[in-house]
Order: sequence, then C-alpha cells, then structure tokens
Amino acid sequence: MSSLVNCVQSELKKIAFDHFFVAISSGKDSVALAHAVYSLGYPLTLLHVNYHLRGEESNEDQRWLENFAQSINTPLIVHDVKIPLATLNKGNIQQLARDIRYSFFEQEIKKINNSCILVGHHQQDQIENFWIHLFRNSGRSGLKGMSLSENQVVRPMLNVKPNEIEEYMAQHELTWREDSSNKKSIYLRNSIRNQLIPELSQTFSSLRDAILLIQEKLREQEIEDKNSLQKFLVACNGIFPLKELKAFSDDKLLLFLKQFGLKGSQLMEFRNFLDAHSGSLFEVNKQATFYKDRTKIILN
Repeated sequence: MSSLVNCVQSELKKIAFDHFFVAISSGKDSVALAHAVYSLGYPLTLLHVNYHLRGEESNEDQRWLENFAQSINTPLIVHDVKIPLATLNKGNIQQLARDIRYSFFEQEIKKINNSCILVGHHQQDQIENFWIHLFRNSGRSGLKGMSLSENQVVRPMLNVKPNEIEEYMAQHELTWREDSSNKKSIYLRNSIRNQLIPELSQTFSSLRDAILLIQEKLREQEIEDKNSLQKFLVACNGIFPLKELKAFSDDKLLLFLKQFGLKGSQLMEFRNFLDAHSGSLFEVNKQATFYKDRTKIILN
C-alpha cells in the first residue's frame, strides 16, 4: 500500500462519517484523493464546479471528469456556474469561487446523512498558506495552517508530500489535466508557488521543514489556549475578571471573542473597551452586551 493511501486511510479511520464527497477538479491532487478513497472501498460521490472561467478548457475539464468518474464507477455531480462579467470585475474572483464552491458542497452533504467533504489539500498547500497569511499579517489563526478536519470538511492528504502524489499517479497510471491559470503568477498563491518558494528553497534547503515545524508549534499553542479558555469560561460563568482578560494575548483574546460570535476585526475595539471607564458597554449581539464594572466584565 502506498504512503498516500496509508495516510488517507489513517485519517478517514479517525472520523465517524458514513459517506464521503470528494471535491474534485481535473488536477492530480484531487484525482489522486478520489482514486485513493475509491480504492479503499468507501462510499463515494464526486463533486465538481464548472465556473466557465477558462472557456472551452473548463468544459474539457468537465468532460474529462465525467470519463474518470465512469472509469471508477462513481457518481459525479457537476454544479454549472456562469458568473456575470460585471460581478467578476467587482472583487476577488478566487474568494467568490470559493464561496460558490462551499455553498454547493453544503447543499450536497445535506442530502446524505452523516456525510462529509474531502478536499485534496496537501503539504505544499500548507506551506503556501503560511506565506499567504504572513503577507496578509493574519496572525496565528492564519499562520498555523489548515486543520485536518473542520466540521464536515476533511483534508486527509494534508501530510502528504507533492512527490508522493506524483508517485501514486504514476503507480496507478492515472492522468490529469493541468489548469493553465496555475502557471500565471497573477494571483498571490501562484507567485508564491512559482517564484518565491523555489527561489528561497535553493538557498535554504530546510525551509519546508522549518515552516511545518512553526505551524505545528502554533497549532499546539492554539490547543493550549482553547483548553485553558474553556476552563476560564466555565469558572467565570459570565462574570470575567478584568485583569485576566487584559493579560490575554491577542490570539487568546480572539478565541474569547469568537466564543460570543464576535469577529477578529473587533479585537482592537474590545481592547479599548477593556481600558474604558466603568459603566461602558460593548454590544455582543442584539440580545447581549458586555458591561464593564471596575474589576470585571459582565455578560448581560
């Protein structure tokens, strides 16, 4: 059994789902994932979004996938999307495509009880994400990288190296289609993948391992913060010592805010509230507010 299949099998054994949807393009990462899940005998459905952003090339991808799905006797559901040109010119096309994609996924997994989405993110994606979030000044929440699973989205290949995917494709004589836009460094991710990482890796051979170690440490710190925060929330029961909240790191305070549905963009506003005069209010939602007493913050 290949290292890729071992990794996928190990991760799928950890989760208690009865049916798997694989988000698939015609690229080798998602094709390898779909084939591995199929080879392991799990109940499987393939999901694909045709955005028609690359004209006939997008349609060729869909036809290729229809043939691939037939070759492994697996259902393929295609979401056909035609985004108006006016909409494309307004904003971040990658974010728009992601929103469309995940809305489609959520719709489909509701149709089969106890199902989840498998996506083909792998180790290289993890490293690229580190650089993307570094340039965006995202803090720990971004730098720590993706989790193996979040709710009903699972990434069973997250610890798989790119060369292991290539070896798997060669071993099973699998083909794939290259997205021509991947070679164009017009997006930040493509610039990082095509230029930054190759150039830095020539000088710093241990760069990949160093980034993965940093991400591992950041995830460990987040787990520690989450555990201590849960104990704090239970012990306080809606009345929080002001001194302790002020001593929280930004990362831990962000986790605290998220417990109440607040956003990371509200961090500095909340910091200012902690320094405000007694009697100040901070709105949590239409039904609840934080009230600042002299030595404590009270959730009303």
